[in-house]
Amino acid sequence: MRFAHVLTCFALALGFCGAASAQSARVPVVAAENFYGDVIRQLGGDHVQVTSILSNPDENPHLFEESPKTARALQHAALVVYNGANYDPWMDKLLGASKSGDRRTVIVAAQLVGKKPGDNPHLWYDPATMPAVAKAVSAYLVSADPAHKSDYDARLAAFLDSMKPIDASVAQLKSRYKGRAGDRDRTGVRLYGRCDRLRDAQPAFPDGRDERNRAEPRGYRRVREGSARTPRACAHL
Repeated sequence: MRFAHVLTCFALALGFCGAASAQSARVPVVAAENFYGDVIRQLGGDHVQVTSILSNPDENPHLFEESPKTARALQHAALVVYNGANYDPWMDKLLGASKSGDRRTVIVAAQLVGKKPGDNPHLWYDPATMPAVAKAVSAYLVSADPAHKSDYDARLAAFLDSMKPIDASVAQLKSRYKGRAGDRDRTGVRLYGRCDRLRDAQPAFPDGRDERNRAEPRGYRRVREGSARTPRACAHL
């Protein structure tokens, strides 16, 4: 009986160690903005540990100040994802100061979709951005953790499939307002292209000008900068 009890305890200890090892084996990822962090969680599931630097939708990224906590997260990150196009310029400074640059992969959304400083930096509203980021992140996860490739592939496919109804709505809006002056801006296509997956909102019009006096098409609702109510507004798409 005593020997059987010892074996049982040993098995339990091994199980605990295995669980702890699996927990520590998760791929550490840092996302500069929480909407990218949310996508990464969907793609990685329990295999990733995601830290979002900006997680408050009311926080102004242009006023962000780095902290020791942020620096530590970046130091241990295997993958870093940020927006680019001068939306989060402090990321370049933080990455330059981090000591683990040679062991880290960096994905910049702006580079994936061919944007540069001076372009509209609110890239996550562009329907092309999130799929491009998702594919790049998934490719990294497969290369870094090939043992879970089938899970990563399935999650990427599910994510891309979830975008299809939004793509259809975008196409419908483009068709409805085709030929009108400023139709792409006024339809809200860039604002709501991925809004069912986003928890942050910025000015509805991507050229950055004051648009308070512009007419809005029926079924379109403007979302103020920093609003956390994007999903509710998306119901009108």
